[in-house]
Amino acid sequence: MSDGIDRYVALGDSFSAGTGGDYDAWPELTARGLRARGESVELHSFARIGATCAEVVESQLEPALDLEPGLVTVICGANDVLLAVRPDLEAFEACFASLLSSLRGDLPEATLITATYPDPGKFADLGPRTRKRVVEGIARVNDAIRVEAEAHDVLCLALDDHPGVADPANIGKDGFHPSPSGHRRAAAALVEALAHLRRDDKRADEKECA
Repeated sequence: MSDGIDRYVALGDSFSAGTGGDYDAWPELTARGLRARGESVELHSFARIGATCAEVVESQLEPALDLEPGLVTVICGANDVLLAVRPDLEAFEACFASLLSSLRGDLPEATLITATYPDPGKFADLGPRTRKRVVEGIARVNDAIRVEAEAHDVLCLALDDHPGVADPANIGKDGFHPSPSGHRRAAAALVEALAHLRRDDKRADEKECA
């Protein structure tokens, strides 16, 4: 992680774009939190409601790389399941691997962060057949996110296993997306995680110079 983050790019779907309403999504709140800690960071969010992994690659990746950001968050994959009766999860796995490979290859010094999705079976109002398809599909998407994050040196926030997702106050009315409270808590957690990364990098630099 560099000495400071000048540009922060958010890629992905409605988990990063928000679902509308009179509240700010967590990328905007994260940028504010970083500014409060002294970072002169500017946010560029390309995240769009309904975006699949392929659409992130096709319409969001290139403008993100052009900005040469110091921080990138990328969360996608849910719509590859939700918008398909028969999700092609092998295609998602290949797409996500390619996406992270491009980000890491073109932005070797940037801090890259992704996240898994919460279990839609906990709060979402789904019929039995749809529930089985969606829950199993999101679980496989999460598996791929974890594997590819580790392979490409990308920090992965495990939202599927975070105690906060068990609190209904953090989940929106649809039972899946973050509520305004969930966005606030996610941003606070991310700002703190970045602060820990900064401290760890500083300690590592000090050891190398000793």
